[in-house]
Amino acid sequence: MDVRLPVKHRRPGVCYAVTDDGVELPVVDITSTEFPVGVAAEELDAFAADSLRFMDRWAKVPGGMRRLLARRSHLMREAAASGTGFMTGMATYLNKLGPDNLGDWATGTDRRAAAMLPAVAVRVRLRQVARLVADAIAALPAAESAADRTVHLVNLGGGTAVDSLNALLLLAAERPDALAGCSFAVEVLDLGREGPDFGARALAALQAPGAPLAGVDASLRFHGYDWSRAGDLPEVLTDAGVPADGTPAVVSSEGGLFEYAGDDDVVANLRALGEACPSGTVVVGSAFRETAVVTTMRRMSGMTFVSRSPERLDELGSPGGWHVDRLLEGNPVYHVFTLARAHVSPAARRVH
Repeated sequence: MDVRLPVKHRRPGVCYAVTDDGVELPVVDITSTEFPVGVAAEELDAFAADSLRFMDRWAKVPGGMRRLLARRSHLMREAAASGTGFMTGMATYLNKLGPDNLGDWATGTDRRAAAMLPAVAVRVRLRQVARLVADAIAALPAAESAADRTVHLVNLGGGTAVDSLNALLLLAAERPDALAGCSFAVEVLDLGREGPDFGARALAALQAPGAPLAGVDASLRFHGYDWSRAGDLPEVLTDAGVPADGTPAVVSSEGGLFEYAGDDDVVANLRALGEACPSGTVVVGSAFRETAVVTTMRRMSGMTFVSRSPERLDELGSPGGWHVDRLLEGNPVYHVFTLARAHVSPAARRVH
């Protein structure tokens, strides 16, 4: 972002961290009422239909005018500035804040964008991914000794890794016993370190005295990784200290691998994870649905994201032994799922 601003009016009970550009941002905490989705769950379908009508009208605005309006929005500029065909970690993070948590730098256009369906769906996605990651951590087998109890949260294309942090926040609020006696190593695999650097500062803020993760033994580290070079993944995981056996890892890729990578790269990364990670490791991810809303989003954004059905995810996971184990409903834009290395019948997968 092209501003250097501290927060003038801090919200009680909210933690803050600073970006590499010196912008102070709230740390998203889905257990706090300060970070609502913005739309009630039962209203999401109607909201999506209304949004589609708006997006269709927006798509008819001449391109020059759309670019002019986008330049008035930090959120839109950040999304377009990457030039990579996908949202950067920090651009995605801004959409997770919600309109009421944007700082004094935000324009009216920013706040309107943060209240629209793409941003709302991202906030729902975060909650769903964090829930599945938290459930996976809580289901891990007991370690034979405290020395064995390091849980690696591998975040693939992870950006700020705020999904991993919010999984820990959910457990701190609901299942503190699942955190006791454990250390958590959040290993962020990404192309650049701007998002992971912010994530490390966000974690430190959450661990401060009186903050929600105070006393929780957790660290966050960046590891340079390009998912188009899946052959490098075993070495990256070894360097990160992820064991080939022992306590299973919990891998997540929210808004990453399954939304932007080609089929061959998805297959190769899942195969490498299956070979390099301990038995019992699960993968939590998100993928675009194929709907009219998503088709319009693709046309408007010019981004290269890929839609994948649960059946297609099964096909891509199969060479590495992965299958869709859980599938969360309720998001009009994204499938959110857990992959495990044991087959579960389709009738057992869908969770509301």
